[in-house]
Amino acid sequence: MNNLNFKDLVAKVKGLPTRTKNIILLIIGIFIFILTYTMGFQKIQEKTAAVQAEVDSQASYVSILKDYHNNLQTYENGIAADKDSINLNLSHLPRGIKTEDFLMYIKTMNEKLGCSLESVSFEDDSYIGEFACVVDDKNVTAQSMHSGAKFTNYLTYAQVKNLLKYVYEETPELTFVDSVSLTYDSEIALLQGDIALSKFYITYEESQYVPVPVPDVSLGVGDPFGTVSK
Repeated sequence: MNNLNFKDLVAKVKGLPTRTKNIILLIIGIFIFILTYTMGFQKIQEKTAAVQAEVDSQASYVSILKDYHNNLQTYENGIAADKDSINLNLSHLPRGIKTEDFLMYIKTMNEKLGCSLESVSFEDDSYIGEFACVVDDKNVTAQSMHSGAKFTNYLTYAQVKNLLKYVYEETPELTFVDSVSLTYDSEIALLQGDIALSKFYITYEESQYVPVPVPDVSLGVGDPFGTVSK
């Protein structure tokens, strides 16, 4: 049925005058052109929208880069200031504290203040935590540690104040007084001080521990019995 109708349609078209057939072909051609143009235009519009979106994104990125460039000196100054701040804070944290280091600190402090040091005891070091840090322009993960010691000495009230000043103003390493207990000894007219201190240090991969200089201590004569032959 459909084939017959199509043949009839073709026969009717063939039977039309040439002018009419040309008009029909022209209309069909225009319709095909419009349909093709519309489909192609839509694709072009989609591509144009995608390109415009990419251009807008890149323009925003370029604007950010221009802003960075215009403020480059400010950023560089800020980075330099941050590095100085980090280095300053790290300068107060040694890369390790051993018992002899703490002992020398307490001994030297008491000697400079003129106090009589009686006894010293130490706590085991304890782990505090870790934090990301920049050391010598390298990113490291530093472990923070606590070291504690207690000592007993005899001192005057003025020396107590000077001791606190020594710890908080004259000690470059991070040091705190945890507790101070004072008892007056009437027999010698001095205060007996029981003082607890805390020090802190950090360690990280490839960190270098620098020991505190310790004076040479005589360990006795080589031959206490004098048996060496002359």
